[in-house]
Amino acid sequence: EGTLLHEALHVTLSSVMALLRARPRVPAAIGAESARTLDRFFADKKLGGGLRDVMESRVRDAVSAVLTWTVRDEMWNVLAAEQAFGESGAESWPAYVIAEGEGGVYLRGKVDRVDVSVDRVSARVIDYKRSLSSTRVTPRDLGTTHLQVPLYALAAKRVVAVPRVEGLYLPVLAKDLPPDYKVPDAFREALAHLLAGGAEEPALVERT
Repeated sequence: EGTLLHEALHVTLSSVMALLRARPRVPAAIGAESARTLDRFFADKKLGGGLRDVMESRVRDAVSAVLTWTVRDEMWNVLAAEQAFGESGAESWPAYVIAEGEGGVYLRGKVDRVDVSVDRVSARVIDYKRSLSSTRVTPRDLGTTHLQVPLYALAAKRVVAVPRVEGLYLPVLAKDLPPDYKVPDAFREALAHLLAGGAEEPALVERT
């Protein structure tokens, strides 16, 4: 179900990206287009088994919750969904290079979502989580046991032409994602500190 949900979020956000850039946003139009996209998505999937309806319902609810949260926050636009880095495709960002040459480390991966602020001052990387507990990352753990958002932010920092990069772990199940969900201040401050200046990369490298 996790893979199915990621795919559904990818195709849905891609289909409404232009509508999300409009100001003011029109939730009814965004909802209608996302519903049509999900109808086609599930028709193509041809899911079988007795749990098909339950699984489809949960995925639709999760996508709806993410879209509602997204539409509400007009400070941001979606720049990319499932953004690869270090892959061979034309749409991929370059690999995140820790050290070049012999023995060098070239990181590759896929960012669930990349947003850019409407004033083009900030980018925001988002890593989806299927449980609320997985988003509760303490400042002490950020960059040590929880590496995705810091590494994705560093990868985005090298590609997206904005002065500042932020990030968050976003719960995607409907029961965990209220429309006014916000990143805890302690998390934002810890990530900003980790990414600030020129010392953030060695600190992260030592922990990988």
